[in-house]
Amino acid sequence: MKKKLLFLTPQLPYPPVSGGVIKSWKLIEFLSEKYEVYLACFLKNNDKEHVEEFHAKISLFGSFYIPLNIPRTPFNLIKSNLQAIPLNLYRNKCSKFKGGIQNALMFADIIFVDHYEMYQYVPKEFLGKKVLHQHNCEYLMWDRFAALEKNAIKKLALTNQAFWIKRYEKKICKHADIVLAAPNDEEELIKIGANPKKFRETFHLGDESLLDLPELQFLKTENSIFYCGTLTWEANVDGLIWFINSGWEAIKRKVSRP
Repeated sequence: MKKKLLFLTPQLPYPPVSGGVIKSWKLIEFLSEKYEVYLACFLKNNDKEHVEEFHAKISLFGSFYIPLNIPRTPFNLIKSNLQAIPLNLYRNKCSKFKGGIQNALMFADIIFVDHYEMYQYVPKEFLGKKVLHQHNCEYLMWDRFAALEKNAIKKLALTNQAFWIKRYEKKICKHADIVLAAPNDEEELIKIGANPKKFRETFHLGDESLLDLPELQFLKTENSIFYCGTLTWEANVDGLIWFINSGWEAIKRKVSRP
């Protein structure tokens, strides 16, 4: 008999069109083959349009959805600070959602927390296995954003967020039984006090169907650069700006034009 697993994630893990969603989709796809999976998540942006197709592609024991769109605004930032929690935790905080997953919690053998902001829904008294999936070492990214910011007010806000996230990540890594993280994120989380024995390595999953595409004929191509990444994710924006400012000119100097 399969064990029952409650999968908590902040948005519908479908369609897999961006990095975080691709990884969440591959995880729930795999877990649904090994466990009876109950999915609980929010519906954000146009997620509602994809629910039917999502269910046609995966077999779930059950599901629970709540529409939620709390924007990232200065007002909500202030409210999250007043509650002494990270903004992303505040933006995914919903009493109706908490109440709605109670039935799932009663039957669950395992809670799989996909993204750190969903750990707020794991009861302290839960006796089953608690698995935390860290997509990133979140506090570190905000710390880096703060270091790059020139505006004093924005810099203070980013530094503050890094502090709240760091404190929360340390807390939930301590509470979880197992923490899944890529090697570089694992290293940084251990630095802030996470137990190294709890970690299991994972990597950023992609779409393996791409491996079946024809091989690129490099000798027949022109010199060109293709950027693939969503610009709604701050780390991608930061990386692209760095490349334009620091890498592009160096490449042009070394590569002669055809």
